[in-house]
Amino acid sequence: MIIHTGGLFFSPPLTNLAEFLLWVSVLSFSTLRLRFIEFFRTRVGRFFLIFLLFLLVGVGIATLRGFADYAQVWSWRKIFIFPIAATLFFRDDMARWRFAGWYVVFATGFSIYAIWAALSGGSGDVVRNSSSQSVLFALGVVAAGFSALNTNSRMLRFTFALCLVVCFAGLS
Repeated sequence: MIIHTGGLFFSPPLTNLAEFLLWVSVLSFSTLRLRFIEFFRTRVGRFFLIFLLFLLVGVGIATLRGFADYAQVWSWRKIFIFPIAATLFFRDDMARWRFAGWYVVFATGFSIYAIWAALSGGSGDVVRNSSSQSVLFALGVVAAGFSALNTNSRMLRFTFALCLVVCFAGLS
């Protein structure tokens, strides 16, 4: 995971190699494979599947209008690192909350930086690969939405909703 994340900023080929090794690990070990499948039975997993559905519908609409094609979905393959990370790090509810919370903080921070850079006349690129940056911010939206919906505290709900808006703004 560390090699994968570091590769996002410095070396796309290193990111691809790390991604491949993560997939081999998850598919090779039965406990990881079962936990990967189990992830999609959780609330986070269902929320993630709904997000994927919206992604596919959006690409389908863009394809019909001639703006894109389904080959662009391949550039979003890094989004599947999220369930792998969940498989590796989600052991209980507290771990799930810590993971989602830290991811929201991470994605929101990078979104703020990208927005600031774009408004200052820069490119707004945080990572070397623009589709990886889109995935980073889109997962920030997913994690913030999940966290906002699953908290009882009004202050936390407001904070996560604000993070969701910032991550969404970073997508554009």
